[in-house]
Amino acid sequence: MRLKDFENKIFKEGISKDELDNLIEASERLEKDEIDIRIEENIEANSYSTENILGYLEESLAMESSEKEDKVIAKYFSQIAEIALEYYIAGIDYFDLIQEGTIALLEAEKDMELTSNVVELLVRIKMLILLKAKIENEKNIYLNYLREEREEIVDILKEENSLKVEDAEKLLNTKIERLNSIELKDFPKKLSKLEEKVLKFYYGLGYEKRYSIFEIENELELKRGNGEEIFKNSIMKLSLIGGRTILL
Repeated sequence: MRLKDFENKIFKEGISKDELDNLIEASERLEKDEIDIRIEENIEANSYSTENILGYLEESLAMESSEKEDKVIAKYFSQIAEIALEYYIAGIDYFDLIQEGTIALLEAEKDMELTSNVVELLVRIKMLILLKAKIENEKNIYLNYLREEREEIVDILKEENSLKVEDAEKLLNTKIERLNSIELKDFPKKLSKLEEKVLKFYYGLGYEKRYSIFEIENELELKRGNGEEIFKNSIMKLSLIGGRTILL
């Protein structure tokens, strides 16, 4: 199954137990598109406080425990962290994505045998449900406001954009239509493609080993010193919390 089709289905419809069981039984790897058409978020558009992600990732990737639950998380944490990067969109916290992925495994490991393919399905579903809940809540707040304050908003749009009343009405209706038809692909990512690549190399997410900054610069053909700068900027973005998901 194509990853895009899987994401759209979960985001729009959710998934039944029978459908999940069939996917797990098939044990198919989700196929990613070669082309990444993401939109990158304008960070200045939101307000954030920060958390220390560096120590958290280092500690989590080095986990060793005699407890069964911790062993499960230790085995698959890098996979959870990698998938979380893909869903790290505006208004979503990286820690929350990691937590949802962890919960998915702790809930499932009591009832089924976990493999890399099964883990991917479960983690993606849990994270997509988190995104949907966040987006739906914010969307409904916007829609209620636009409907309840319609006349005032039309007046504001008319003055700010030097529009006639009917054109301001059309602009407002366009915003409402956009909200009602919004899809997962419409939400900007917090990380650029290059920043995400650097993080995956540095922490060994999806790779057999971790790469040094020097090795990353060689792999990505970056100038000396650029790798360190991109990494620091990536960590800063990864530490951001709060903000709005939907920007009208």
